[in-house]
Amino acid sequence: EQGKEVVCWVDRQAESMQGHGLPVEPVERLRQGGFEQVVIAVKDKEKAREIRGTIMGMGIAEKDIWRDC
Repeated sequence: EQGKEVVCWVDRQAESMQGHGLPVEPVERLRQGGFEQVVIAVKDKEKAREIRGTIMGMGIAEKDIWRDC
């Protein structure tokens, strides 16, 4: 909707998902930077808050995190 291109999908279970042929990177990939925005897309609001806290703990600014749940 905002003209953004998804360039990296990250997940804590990346290794398992990669085994199924999915293009997923480990969460640590976020530490490398080089992104405009991080989108949290989960159904559970509590889980979204937890993920947001983890990402912010990695030094990513709150303004760069968008939640879709």
